[in-house]
Amino acid sequence: MHWTERMRYSVGFSTATSNKIYSGTSEVANPTGEETEFQQWALNLHFQQDAQRRWSLTIPTIQIEARNNTGVLEKVSGLGDFALVHGWRPQPNGPWEILVGLELPTGEELDTPAPGVIPPSLLQPGSGTWDPLVGVSWTKVTGDFSHTLNGVGLFPLGSSDADLDPGNLAQAMYRVGWNVNSSAEVSLGFEGIFRTKDKLLGTTLANTSSMVYALRPGFRWAFEDVTLFVGARFPLAYDVDATQIAPGNLFEFWLGYGG
Repeated sequence: MHWTERMRYSVGFSTATSNKIYSGTSEVANPTGEETEFQQWALNLHFQQDAQRRWSLTIPTIQIEARNNTGVLEKVSGLGDFALVHGWRPQPNGPWEILVGLELPTGEELDTPAPGVIPPSLLQPGSGTWDPLVGVSWTKVTGDFSHTLNGVGLFPLGSSDADLDPGNLAQAMYRVGWNVNSSAEVSLGFEGIFRTKDKLLGTTLANTSSMVYALRPGFRWAFEDVTLFVGARFPLAYDVDATQIAPGNLFEFWLGYGG
């Protein structure tokens, strides 16, 4: 097989608006109307080296706007952090896959990230740090159903030029998919997202650690070499330190082409 036949190209868009303020597990008043809007376009290049090894590169562009009742507080846009990921299966076409990768400090960052109800790392298109990632995935197919369990951790190294030290991030998800027919699949996942505290100018920011639990419905349709995926993330529960804005609903789509 020629190397071009092992390539897959995908472009995706995601958007999320967050406007709920939480303290611990409880929603509190938001009298000033604090809100953030996040939008991302991304290009993903995927290369299947062989039955055990694959590589992917994700190149995002991001726009983030923070606003309240007085108007726009901050608006940043530009490249996000490029992510290079290698997947390795101990057995060809086996159920287990080990992931290792690195997010590169290619993204834009604020010169003076400001603390508040919005954690400063959430206003950064790029972290400004080198961020290694590790993960593992397990998939089992039974008839028309597939079961996937995966987890990944992101561990930023050092501080950005603005002396922002982003916290660690971990995500875990269980997902079940149903092949409606040879072209279409519907899926539903349950996801947990865990963040540790950020530091700014060497000081730990009290309102930057959180746990979010969410549902992840999705629909995938494939026709020959073209694949369309539409998905969402609907948060079910939060547990945040101090008082901070909580991630809102997210909607995404991906259009892919290739082998």
